[in-house]
Amino acid sequence: MSLPAIAFASLVVLIILLHLLQRRAIRELSRSLERQARIIETLAARAVPPASGTSGRIARAPQSGTAALERRRDPQQPAIVERKTPAPMAAMQERHTPTGSARLVDDVKRPPTTRHARPGEWNPTHRITFAPDNGKPQTWLVAIVPAPYGYRVAVTHAEWAADVTPAWHCGEDGAWRCHGQRTPDGARGKVSIDEFTGSHPV
Repeated sequence: MSLPAIAFASLVVLIILLHLLQRRAIRELSRSLERQARIIETLAARAVPPASGTSGRIARAPQSGTAALERRRDPQQPAIVERKTPAPMAAMQERHTPTGSARLVDDVKRPPTTRHARPGEWNPTHRITFAPDNGKPQTWLVAIVPAPYGYRVAVTHAEWAADVTPAWHCGEDGAWRCHGQRTPDGARGKVSIDEFTGSHPV
């Protein structure tokens, strides 16, 4: 056998071996991909949470009407009945303390009528000024004193002499009001208050 014939035969054998090895590698790769796909499907199925309300439990078959009635009569499983009894009005009023916007609405509707502690001597401490949008400013020389329920009142000399409920009062929100309104008679304008340090002859 000549040398070229031997070389050709060796080349043919080598090509056949390479083809077989390639087919085997393709089969191994296909099997590996299938295994990875099954693993991914299993992990995905485990990661999906159960439907809302099932808690992972198997749904039970519906029971017949007689069986459900007998189970309801079981003394070991008494029915729980929630009774909603309204609280007494007095208790509700004691527990309720108006704050925020509720306090503002309550202040507008009801100015403080509880009598304040009348000072023995009237000494002005502040000056309240209302500057209306149209008109002349109004000024009240007042003595600010504490009142019940966290209020403060601004007493003019005339109110102190007559021993009447002051018109100006300040609630827990820190806003001054005249007869329950933000401004005198609800007029448009700005209310300011500043400390009075001078002397005022009475």
